[in-house]
Parts: sequence; C-alpha cells; structure tokens
Amino acid sequence: QLESNQDISVISRVKTQGSMLLPLYLWTEKSFFESAASEQKIHFFYYGALAVILLLNLAVFFTLRERLYLYYALAVFGYLVFFASSRGFIHQMVLPHAPDLNSRLFLMSMPFLALFSLLFARSFMRTYRGTPMLDKAILVMVGFEIFDLGVSMFMGYDFSVRVSAIGGVLLFAVLVFAGPISWFKGKRSGIYFTIAWVPLTLGFAITTGRSTGALPNNFWTEYAMQIGSGIEALVLTLALADR
Repeated sequence: QLESNQDISVISRVKTQGSMLLPLYLWTEKSFFESAASEQKIHFFYYGALAVILLLNLAVFFTLRERLYLYYALAVFGYLVFFASSRGFIHQMVLPHAPDLNSRLFLMSMPFLALFSLLFARSFMRTYRGTPMLDKAILVMVGFEIFDLGVSMFMGYDFSVRVSAIGGVLLFAVLVFAGPISWFKGKRSGIYFTIAWVPLTLGFAITTGRSTGALPNNFWTEYAMQIGSGIEALVLTLALADR
C-alpha cells in the first residue's frame, strides 16, 4: 500500500539468454485488467484475421494445387506462431508447463516464416523469369533460412537468436528491393509486392530500433511490425484474389 507522494525503491533482477525490454509501470488492479482486456481484443482480432487468411489460402491450394498458395499459407502460419509465442500467448494458453518448448517454437518461427516468405515471393513474382540476379539472391537466402531452421532446432538460444537476427536483416534487405525490381521489369505482381512489403520493412526497422534502445518504447514502436504484417497480409490477399 502506497501513500500519496510516497517514495519507494524497487530492485529487480532479470536473467535471460536473449535480449529483453523491461519497462516498469505501477497500476491499480482495476486499471490493469481493463487495459489488458482491451489489448487482448486487439491481439485476437489480429490472430483471427491471419487464421482466416491462412485457411482461405489452404483451401485454394487444395482446390487448385498451386504451391504459391501453400507457400503463403505457411508464411502466415509462421507469423502467427512468431507473434503468439513472442507475446506469450502460446505459453499462456497452449504450453503453460513447457516454457522451453515455447522458446524453441519462437526460435523456429523466425526462419520458418522467412523461408516461406522467400518461396512465396519467388513464385508470386516469378523471379526465375527475367530477373536472374534477384532470383539467385532469393535462392541463396532460401539456403540460409534452411540452415537457420536447423540451428534453431538444435543449438542454444543465444546463438540461434543471433543467427536469426542476421537472417532477418538479410531477408528484408533482399525482399524490400525484390518488388521494385520486378515492378521495373513490368511485372504487375511487383507493384503489389512493393506496396505490401514496404510497411512490413518499416515495421521491422522500428521494432529493431525499439529493441536496441534507439527508439522510445510506446504503442507504435511496440506494435509496428504487427501493424506492418497486417497491411502486408491484406494487400497480398487482395493480390492473390486478383490473379
């Protein structure tokens, strides 16, 4: 119990194998649960929308047998697992007694979503036709993400997350130029991919800035990548519907 204008000292010890942001806030119990309930509604709307997109693309894949839709469904699944595990929802609701498994799922989700994002980009923009250098860069990244997936399955957390961080930077460095290059080559798919990938790349950059302390910790920096991924999912879903 705190009196008005009372000063207290709080000492906290945190041990982690990866990076961690630890902003501290004092809440009244009522205010905390009201805020948490509102935040969860936003999260589950986001996860629900991605789940619908995932199921729609799986349905189209099983109907048409085009791998493009399977790649996109698996990429969306990777985003779902990545955000749900990093936010603690998988640990809280699915694996409450297996924190190590939750950490492993988080590590695996990063190269998994990157791998199928690359395969989708290659198939969607048909980089193997007319853009050989770009296609080669994407294939090199595919090989790296397969290696990263193996690392995330068997190596320690600290090493695995560092490899995934390098992979994330390389992934966005390649795909942020993939759309404009295909667009320049006259491919309509390049327009869609550029519009979709720029917000996600911006979200990734903002999230990285927040994680390194270069940007402040607030709503927009905390959820920048989720907002970007939501825009990307909407644009690419519309693009696939337009095919």
